[in-house]
Amino acid sequence: PKNHRSPHLLNSHSRGKSGNRVIYAVVDRANSVKEFNEDNNEASLSINIPEIFHELRLDKPAYSAYEDMYITTHIINIKNSVSPSTFIMLVLN
Repeated sequence: PKNHRSPHLLNSHSRGKSGNRVIYAVVDRANSVKEFNEDNNEASLSINIPEIFHELRLDKPAYSAYEDMYITTHIINIKNSVSPSTFIMLVLN
């Protein structure tokens, strides 16, 4: 269909890949699909991969008042070298 979009998940090992990167996508490389315009089968997107990646997860989507919360966090260094770091966590009651 015209202007059809299909999401795709791209899994990539990014350790040592921080910085500006370009993602390229090509469809119908062999031109086997008849199209009105054969010149729009390629696209690119510039992205910036940060040196530090942070992920924060809660154990459920909602909580009642005074209910305990369980929080999981991952902090990942994806630089190509080892970096000194400091992690500070504050818990407020």
